[in-house]
Amino acid sequence: MAALTVSAAACATDPTEGPGTPPEGVLRPTLAIAANPRPIPAPQAADFVAALDSSLAVGAKGIVQTYTWRELEPDSARLDVQRVIDDFRYSRSRGLQIFLGIQVINTVKREMPADIAALAWTDPRVQRRFDRLLDALQPILGDVTYFSIGNEVADYLRTRSEWPAYTTFVGQAVASLHRRVPGIKVGATMEYSGAAINTTAARALIAVSDVAIYTLYPFLLDSFNVAPATITGVLFDNMIVIAGGKPVVLQELGYPASSVNRSSELAQAAFFTDAIGQWRARGSTAMPFVSLFLLHDFTPQQCSDFGVYYNLPNQPQFIEFLCSLGLRKADGSPRPSWDAVRTATTWLRTP
Repeated sequence: MAALTVSAAACATDPTEGPGTPPEGVLRPTLAIAANPRPIPAPQAADFVAALDSSLAVGAKGIVQTYTWRELEPDSARLDVQRVIDDFRYSRSRGLQIFLGIQVINTVKREMPADIAALAWTDPRVQRRFDRLLDALQPILGDVTYFSIGNEVADYLRTRSEWPAYTTFVGQAVASLHRRVPGIKVGATMEYSGAAINTTAARALIAVSDVAIYTLYPFLLDSFNVAPATITGVLFDNMIVIAGGKPVVLQELGYPASSVNRSSELAQAAFFTDAIGQWRARGSTAMPFVSLFLLHDFTPQQCSDFGVYYNLPNQPQFIEFLCSLGLRKADGSPRPSWDAVRTATTWLRTP
């Protein structure tokens, strides 16, 4: 999650001008929602199911499932992907299209097995170990639609001058996945801000991929103050241009509600109304998959822990951003953005 360069605001179209349906023969794009359960009070098993049910009720037909490489394979002696397989099987039982992310980088750090974490991306030992992970995931890969290698990699790569080596690593992994599952769509998730600042490197990474994958939290440059709620038209078009004709997949699309970020609950609702309308206007060919982040707010403790992880432990704007992303509050009560999403996605639920 990184600061976003914004140069202008866009005028939004109204996605609620009648429910509408796609023209005959045109596929609907896929909506996903990061359907975390309300965390206060402590969630029970039924709360996890209820959260997913809520996302399905507003038209979600996809899910984003991400794991760090390190948690699946702490070192060469331990490799266990059963959690991934179990999560996958449940998601498939609910009829969901699956986006699977393996975070070899997670925004600010490598998340690799300890014994290879310091090796160069082009070291053959890194590719062999990633292939071993893919072998373990083979039972589910045939039903994965999108596969992401790394999360929000752009700023990490820029500050360490690792773009070319990582692009080589991703290209090899894409080829390895295609050998296993010819139809799988593979890419590496970039924060949009980093892709926009490092356009040449981002395009090279997209060139070895099947899709351009982004996260988007619209901040003004060098701050955690939000851009105008009607900015998505500009940003979506920029994403499409950088993608160079390849489909754009949004792993995360979010907007805080906190006044500390110069936002509000009404501004958050306006953002999602605009964003879903702009997405609809671009169609499933350009933007086939969008995941909204987040169903419920995190708890203050979770936000504090994230602040430590992202090396921003004492940044109030960052903490408030994290703790106000929910379409619902931590206790489950809805924000105006929840009703906005439900209204704006009517076209996805129309037969």
